Amino acid sequence: MVGYDMTEGFIETANKNKKPNVRYVVGNTKDGLGLPFPTDYFDVVYTKKGPTSWFPEGNRVVKPGGTILLLYLYNWISDIGDYYKGWIKPNSNGAETLKNIKRLGQNFSK
Repeated sequence: MVGYDMTEGFIETANKNKKPNVRYVVGNTKDGLGLPFPTDYFDVVYTKKGPTSWFPEGNRVVKPGGTILLLYLYNWISDIGDYYKGWIKPNSNGAETLKNIKRLGQNFSK
């Protein structure tokens, strides 16, 4: 599992407390350089907020047929509609989202 943030201090703190199967890297989708990963690298990508500059990069780094998990606590449909038109159906109670996260998490060791 790989986490990224554009703030080096956050990465340093995260690295002090990380699990053996996790690594953290500095990345910034706003600088035009993109995320520090090859195209079609991940089976699953996830963002819980993030700038709209993340969406093209999320598409780039996820493998064909992979999964993109988006968790936004505000009206995010307007922000991502141009990138994922027709793909996203809002979930009013979150039950399906939690179910999918648990299913995807089965492949990770504790």
